[in-house]
Amino acid sequence: MSEKKEAYYPIVDEDRDIDRVCNRFFLHMHLHAIRQRYGWTQQDIADATGMSPSTISRVETGKDVDLRTIIKYADAIGYEIVLRKKENGSS
Repeated sequence: MSEKKEAYYPIVDEDRDIDRVCNRFFLHMHLHAIRQRYGWTQQDIADATGMSPSTISRVETGKDVDLRTIIKYADAIGYEIVLRKKENGSS
């Protein structure tokens, strides 16, 4: 049986970095959590999307993936990526 990998948590050195780190990793960690909640493997998602398991891993860790890849992953697990205007954003 293979060893369980440790969860990846980015190190934040300064308070101002928290928003940057959270924005970058929250979506990826959320997709990973959804996959695990349903008991799907990375190979299951790879088969459903036609992507490689290494690409699925990169999506879940936020490493070097484009938006199209993230959208394809989300679609495979029954979710969609939505862009909406901020409440306090400018027009």
